Amino acid sequence: MALWPSALPDNIQELIAFMSPFCLRLDKNGQIVRFAYNNHVRDSVVLNSTPEETVQLYEAYLTLGKMLREPANQIEHKMVPGDMITFNNSRVLHGRSAFTVQGGQSRFLRGIYLDWDIMYSRMRVLAKKLNIPLSY
Repeated sequence: MALWPSALPDNIQELIAFMSPFCLRLDKNGQIVRFAYNNHVRDSVVLNSTPEETVQLYEAYLTLGKMLREPANQIEHKMVPGDMITFNNSRVLHGRSAFTVQGGQSRFLRGIYLDWDIMYSRMRVLAKKLNIPLSY
């Protein structure tokens, strides 16, 4: 079912499926090594699933959501002006809670993304120049 059927091409499943290659990645032993918990990844999985698989997907999604929201599975930190946080976007499940801007205050949040190919290239060049072994 599409919200705007007249605006979507007939091959919409093909167009969407390539954008989100995985929702859950398993290793050769069937152990979870990575999962994505967001709507963008979920779309193509649902479009390419049978009705039975879709029901199972949403049941598992709801179970995972409940587990992630348990206080024992969360770390909460209230940032203050001047704080900066960095993390690998594909290794840390992250989010933010609601907030209300008080009085004349404002909120400023900037997201910056690094290209790991460039970072690894620079690390290799510097390691060679400084004669330092790389550990990755």
